[in-house]
Amino acid sequence: MSERVLCVLHNIKSAKAFGTPDAYNMAVTNYRCIFAKFTADILKQASAEANAQGQAEGKGFFERWADQLTATLFFGNRYLGWPGEAVLAECPGNFAIEFTNIHRVTFREKRRYQEPGQIIVRIYGEVTFDTTFGKYTYQLDNMPVDDIAAMRGVMGNLVQG
Repeated sequence: MSERVLCVLHNIKSAKAFGTPDAYNMAVTNYRCIFAKFTADILKQASAEANAQGQAEGKGFFERWADQLTATLFFGNRYLGWPGEAVLAECPGNFAIEFTNIHRVTFREKRRYQEPGQIIVRIYGEVTFDTTFGKYTYQLDNMPVDDIAAMRGVMGNLVQG
């Protein structure tokens, strides 16, 4: 069976003491997790593509702006169906961890935040990859319930939380 991206964990960030954290979209294939770096150039590309498509559809400024925000949030979906090697080769700094080297992937809610009188609740969390090489923790700006379920469907009991 050829390797293909089956699901994506969107917008995870590595913790850094100083500077901007590295952002990734993690593409999950049949047998490994590929961390695809979400660089400033890729962010610009996603925004430009969404803006151009919106202009072609005759959308106004605010509609195009909303499309640009959505495009960057779900840019990782473009990897669905890609061969794993293509994702790895897209950007220097992309790397992979095979399932055989993963003991478990744990999701944990860190805190909830809700503005007084508002119905929207922000849930901040983290995902930890416990591997044969050590533990690696990434920050989440939300708890991606659908992404976690999709990962569990591919990786089985390796995904917890």
